[in-house]
Amino acid sequence: MTCDAPLDRTLLSELAATHDVNHMATVIERLPSQIETALADTIPQVAKHGYEHVVIAGMGGSALPMDVVVDAFGESLSVGIQSWRRYGLPQGVSQSTLVIVSSFSGNTEETVSALEEVPDNASNAIVVCHGGRLASLGTEKGVPVIRLPGEQEPEGFQPRCAAGYFATYFARVLSDCGLMPEPDGPLESVCSFLRSAETRAPAEQAAWWLRDRIPVIYTDESHMQSIARIAKIKFNENTKRPAFFNAIPELNHNEMIGFSKNLARFGILYMHDEDSHPRIRRRFSTMQEVFR
Repeated sequence: MTCDAPLDRTLLSELAATHDVNHMATVIERLPSQIETALADTIPQVAKHGYEHVVIAGMGGSALPMDVVVDAFGESLSVGIQSWRRYGLPQGVSQSTLVIVSSFSGNTEETVSALEEVPDNASNAIVVCHGGRLASLGTEKGVPVIRLPGEQEPEGFQPRCAAGYFATYFARVLSDCGLMPEPDGPLESVCSFLRSAETRAPAEQAAWWLRDRIPVIYTDESHMQSIARIAKIKFNENTKRPAFFNAIPELNHNEMIGFSKNLARFGILYMHDEDSHPRIRRRFSTMQEVFR
């Protein structure tokens, strides 16, 4: 990424003051506080079965944080996790399946339909929501409910911004069920890292460079769902523009050829992990030269 014009921070500030009606800067800064609040909260327990499978039923920002948990704790998870972004529940759900039903509003119709298929007093299910129909239905059915605390967030807070709450509660539920180690230590270190990270300057550079471009986000394969896909969705929802994502090395075998004729309206953001295979970084560098 190289800027083709000098960065105008005054203009960026004016644009933010005009368009940032949801106080996104404040919400982003509060992410460590979300994690700490969810770590300190007392949550209901799910029966500790010998679970062989986990299903997370949710849509949009109420399901995406599980992708982050799987990426961050994947090596220590003892079972597979299936994200169910449809109506109802998948076939094969049984007592050996932990079912997490998740919606910030509690009124997402696809997610409500999933809870409707959960038997009354099910010992292998839990609801995560701020309120709404899921909270009342969970109580009626005798299914434990974790209520997301959103009262301390700024006015206009969007459900898609509750990733800190969701990811922490998901990790705690998985840990309580014996499916992964306790997440407290790693999550506390994330809070310290986020508070010390210098992100504003590179964010301003990226925003300025992307001002008239369509973002294309690339990562390595292991981060495609948890980083590339989520970044794409943030561009859709927060900047109201189309965006796309993919992963190296697969995109080298197909997608990059699609840019042979026209790259002018796209801005490719490569989110590099230093722990990725060294050939991945080399692939991106080579692709960058080809595009240039």
